[in-house]
Amino acid sequence: MDELLIDLSARLPYKTIVNVVTDNDKFRDEWDTVLIPVMLSDYQHKIIDIKPYLRPMSDMTEEERKEYWNFTSANNHCAAIDYLNTNHFDYRGLIPKNKAYVAEKDMYK
Repeated sequence: MDELLIDLSARLPYKTIVNVVTDNDKFRDEWDTVLIPVMLSDYQHKIIDIKPYLRPMSDMTEEERKEYWNFTSANNHCAAIDYLNTNHFDYRGLIPKNKAYVAEKDMYK
């Protein structure tokens, strides 16, 4: 299965913003809004490209590192992944693979 699809599926509850290019249009929207018509197969245009806006791991603040460390040090891996998804971090390395864009500063505030 495509790495991007796996990543976006995990981010569905977290309102990840994606850039979508179709054969007729280009727009930016939240992932759950885009996903519903695609799943229902009544989307009228072919999706050519879809990329989420993610924060590089290097953008993690000291406070965020401490919060994340609390989950990982307690071996609570599910909570750690949820934390990364909630805060839109690129923990799968999609940005360097050109499968995601770097989120603009304060995009998710």
